[in-house]
Amino acid sequence: THPTLAGHLSALLGRHKKALAERAVTLEHADFKGTFDTFPFADVMQMLISTRKTEVLGLRFDQDQGAIYLEDGEAVHAWTNDLRGESAFHALSNWTKAKFAFTSIKRQEPRTLPRPTITLLMKAMRQMEQAPPSAAPSEDMGLEDLFRS
Repeated sequence: THPTLAGHLSALLGRHKKALAERAVTLEHADFKGTFDTFPFADVMQMLISTRKTEVLGLRFDQDQGAIYLEDGEAVHAWTNDLRGESAFHALSNWTKAKFAFTSIKRQEPRTLPRPTITLLMKAMRQMEQAPPSAAPSEDMGLEDLFRS
């Protein structure tokens, strides 16, 4: 009965479907993938900083998952199943056996990392030197699709 409303809802649904399709990235389609036991967290982060791209680094260890979003090479948001911001960034830096993949998608979550990435990385490396590494990790978007084979 309202053709204008139906057209608007159809366009909105189309945009939503396109956004979901862009987020549903599999490991086969990731720009780069690996594991932290062969390519350590600090090395991955330094590479991402130097390439200055806008992307998401998704991480998974068993049932635990997390991600670090970068914009122009700067980490702007980090999360794990139960943490956000700097605490999530530091927790992810300790996942020494995690799988990772990154791809170029835009962040839709709010910024949670106000400090420069190099500062966060240096603090994480100091913490790693002081404590023994842990292979096990301590809900934003689910990264199940990122790691589906």
